[in-house]
Amino acid sequence: ALSSSRVGSSLEESRGDRLSSGCDTPVSSLGSGFYTTLMDATLALCKIHHAAYDVHILGITPDLVVEIRKDLLDEIDGPMLEHGLKERHGQELMVVPPVRSERPDRELLALSYERFLSAG
Repeated sequence: ALSSSRVGSSLEESRGDRLSSGCDTPVSSLGSGFYTTLMDATLALCKIHHAAYDVHILGITPDLVVEIRKDLLDEIDGPMLEHGLKERHGQELMVVPPVRSERPDRELLALSYERFLSAG
């Protein structure tokens, strides 16, 4: 099981300056070796959710549904874990741009979601 202290450590390791300027998400699974940012995928997440996304604790399906890793859902811990992450599981993104061209790129989300699933 993934303890809350390990979750906290994973999130802390992921923070740094990257979260202030956007998170770099490798899409090397395409074989192209290029990088994109969450901004390219048009995802606006708070620092905690960015960090959870980066370490594959939080995943977003191509249909814009938030998922939290199963082992984390089974953990019992404090309010940040319960309300900040676990309550988001199974919910659609809270805000989706009304203009289709400004919405997250489904292909990039699919790649990231596959990494999320394989990390679980």
